Amino acid sequence: MKRFAQACDRNQAPILAVLKEVLPNRGKVLEIGSGTGQHAAYFSHFLPNLTWQPSDLADALPSIEAWRKESCVPNLNSPIVIDLLGNNEDLSRVDAIVCINVVHIVAWTGVERLFSIAANILEFKGVLYFYGPYCYPDRTLEPSNVAFDRWLKEHNPVSGIRDYAAVESLAESSGFTRNRPRTGCISRRASPCSCKPLKVNLSHRYITVLRAYSGQSQFPLLWQPFWRA
Repeated sequence: MKRFAQACDRNQAPILAVLKEVLPNRGKVLEIGSGTGQHAAYFSHFLPNLTWQPSDLADALPSIEAWRKESCVPNLNSPIVIDLLGNNEDLSRVDAIVCINVVHIVAWTGVERLFSIAANILEFKGVLYFYGPYCYPDRTLEPSNVAFDRWLKEHNPVSGIRDYAAVESLAESSGFTRNRPRTGCISRRASPCSCKPLKVNLSHRYITVLRAYSGQSQFPLLWQPFWRA
């Protein structure tokens, strides 16, 4: 019933370091695609002022619940079903959405649905945080991710590593606006793999993007939001 993923164990600490900076100090976080439940148990433990709501497809819930019960974390809710290819009409409003390694798994219609959900339930200035690999127009996809992309498509033709430009375009068309940063890079953080975390503020004024570069420079770069009155 309780499942374990080595990748979650490997990347949870570096992701947490970023979440501590980009998530609000208090409020409710919805995690879409909680998988095994490891991340939910880990993040909620180290973010005690946030109520963590895990979610996934129905068959994933027993493992998530097992991790929740074992963790004994009071701010970790029981998991709920969210199917990005189905109906999700009764979701309550949240202050942030965290979505780790989902965009390249679910069909593109599911990615579109994810942004639709986010636009409907995120509070003003709410944070939408993605983590996962992307294809960039200015550089070749890493050999490990080429193999991963091939593996994804062999198992499900609708899966695959997404073009980052397409995700950005979808964000903008879904009501997430982007302005250029005023000061550029203000900090660096170690990243466990060649993935690019993407943080989007739901606001009519700005968008914040976390960038990570592959190869020898696997560091997410935090761009400061440009505030326009």
